[in-house]
Amino acid sequence: MRKFILLFAIIILGSGMNLFAQGEQLSAEDYFEQAELFFNQNNYEKTIELTKKAVAKDKKYAEAHYLMALAYQKKNFYNKVEEACQQAIDAKSDYPEAHCLLGDVYLWQSKFDKAIESYKKAIRQNPEYAEAYYGQGLAFAAKKDQISESKALEALTKALDLNPDLWKAAVELGNLYRKRVSYDRAANVYDKAAEAYEQALASNPSNIEIYLLLGDTYRRQKEFDRAISTFNRIFTYDSVNVAALLNIGITYKDNNNLSKALEYYEAALKLQPDNAETYANIAYIYNRQSNYDKAIEYYEKATYLKYNYADAWYSLAAVYSMKGLTAKKINAYKKAAYYGSSLAQKWCNQNNVSWR
Repeated sequence: MRKFILLFAIIILGSGMNLFAQGEQLSAEDYFEQAELFFNQNNYEKTIELTKKAVAKDKKYAEAHYLMALAYQKKNFYNKVEEACQQAIDAKSDYPEAHCLLGDVYLWQSKFDKAIESYKKAIRQNPEYAEAYYGQGLAFAAKKDQISESKALEALTKALDLNPDLWKAAVELGNLYRKRVSYDRAANVYDKAAEAYEQALASNPSNIEIYLLLGDTYRRQKEFDRAISTFNRIFTYDSVNVAALLNIGITYKDNNNLSKALEYYEAALKLQPDNAETYANIAYIYNRQSNYDKAIEYYEKATYLKYNYADAWYSLAAVYSMKGLTAKKINAYKKAAYYGSSLAQKWCNQNNVSWR
């Protein structure tokens, strides 16, 4: 029996030594394959650890450097992402994914020109790389001048031509078209924005934020029925969505249907009773209906919930004025001016009222 135990121990010890030797002999590819498994399990620390072992075995292992960069990105270590991307590119210059990820890093760091250059390199290496065009569009848009915005539109449109399901590019395209309204008087700018949002919804039909953007676009075009229909689609995914209720209320208000607007504002208030903006919206309706006492009640509640609510203070001052409450009117104008209302500041300055 003792001989058997001794023999068993020798076998186990020998096996352990053999396993240890095998561990010492793992190749860069072995470490990389293990790292991929951990990355797919969202274990980014282990991914980083194993990719470091892979590149220690082979410094020119571009795919391992790139996987390390992706793991660092997941952990928001952007300086490390930049370093790992650059090492991947040094190891393999023709690596569009690494150039694109490096562009993402520069975009996050607000280095827009460097981001654009990185995306251009990715596109030169892969002219059908939709994600690179999308990133380039974001970088151009971030520069905030009209020439760059035109280039952003071009890049985002190209991204969608290459990948019609890239819904985030469609959303950004819609946002850019809406922004152009301030200086582009073409009648179809809002139409193009709506078209882009509809394309985004085709690929991501449960995204509530896109419905809100699309509905608001129709509202701004004074297509009130389409706006309300769009906002109502949100209730398929969230039956008590406060933003949808408020936007329907705003749409009815813009269409001068004050009673329906009030109905939706009150429904929103029941779901979110501490929302200062909703109180202000209701106060506005009462003011339009010449119900000044109720307007004061709701504006006062709005400023109680949000003390630095400049617009509510300004509107409250106007209602106090209608009621002949001079002292309260002056105090409300002072509050509005102090919290940033340029109109209130102008009123105070014209009437020699100190507000600073």
